[in-house]
Amino acid sequence: MGCLRGSESQKATRKTDGRTKAAVLCVRRNTAQKSKEGYEINSILSDFFHGNLYPESRKMVRGSEFARITEELAKTGDSLEQKLPPELLPLLKQFTDAQTELIALTAETYYIDGFKTGARIIMDVQDDTYRNLEPVSA
Repeated sequence: MGCLRGSESQKATRKTDGRTKAAVLCVRRNTAQKSKEGYEINSILSDFFHGNLYPESRKMVRGSEFARITEELAKTGDSLEQKLPPELLPLLKQFTDAQTELIALTAETYYIDGFKTGARIIMDVQDDTYRNLEPVSA
């Protein structure tokens, strides 16, 4: 089986359960159009289809509110670790691991819900069954 038009094959390996598996990946060649300013214009649907959407690949902006809170959290955690007796450190790790898992699950749940809400809005906008107005004829 070959790759889709506009794609090229690349060999890749992946380790699973201590075994290495070889695979051929189809990688999309850069087919983005250029704007008049020279910027690449990609279709989000095309990027989605080809698996090119990586929200986690974005980096935190220095000095942002997100960066400030992250730094505060790290400093507070370090301070707490230094002040706790060693026998309580595993309990702290268990607590922070569970909290991290809950935060990730919450983010994923709200992301999916937001996406579904957006889709419902688009579907509602396209629905013409309950029109109260009609176009004025010329």
